[in-house]
Amino acid sequence: YVEDESRPFLTVARRDAQLLLRVHGSADFVVDTGGETITCTPLPTCPIGSVEQLLVDQIIARVMQLHGRPCLHASAVALRDAAIAFIGPTGSGKSTMTAAFCHQGAMLICDDCLSLQVSAEEVLAFPGYPSVRLWPDSADAVTGDAKTLPLASPRAAKLRAAQPHRQEQTRLRMIVSLEPTVGLTSCELITGTDAYL
Repeated sequence: YVEDESRPFLTVARRDAQLLLRVHGSADFVVDTGGETITCTPLPTCPIGSVEQLLVDQIIARVMQLHGRPCLHASAVALRDAAIAFIGPTGSGKSTMTAAFCHQGAMLICDDCLSLQVSAEEVLAFPGYPSVRLWPDSADAVTGDAKTLPLASPRAAKLRAAQPHRQEQTRLRMIVSLEPTVGLTSCELITGTDAYL
């Protein structure tokens, strides 16, 4: 969500042993370069719900990368013992696809920020918070009753829908790239080599 596309959403600067992450119009987050401490100074006009959402979806992901744990802008579900991640540009339907899978029995791993641990043998997906953020029309399509859902953040009109949640790490088996086209979303199975091209 960007109110003013003429300025950046986030600016990062280094000062001695600290990183300053400024979310313009909302808050400053100061992180020590070891990733052990996060200090937040919100603007007086920034609601606490916005600060919480920024911390979870934006700042902690960057801190985890300081610890060597990569994060993807992705949502993910667990089917049996396999994690499936959905990536794509903002508005491509990652959260909606995740909620739809959960509605059919999958377990939520995360919404919007997927933390990974990569080794030579496997890639593990780590759980995030136990809900997805949906636009009202998507929430109504998936849950059937968007009116009962709380607002996810004062920064946008998205609603928060609680989902059955996987609480342990899960082996990542598939990444699905959602590329929106007019009236059509399609999935194509590709080999591991092709996925990196």
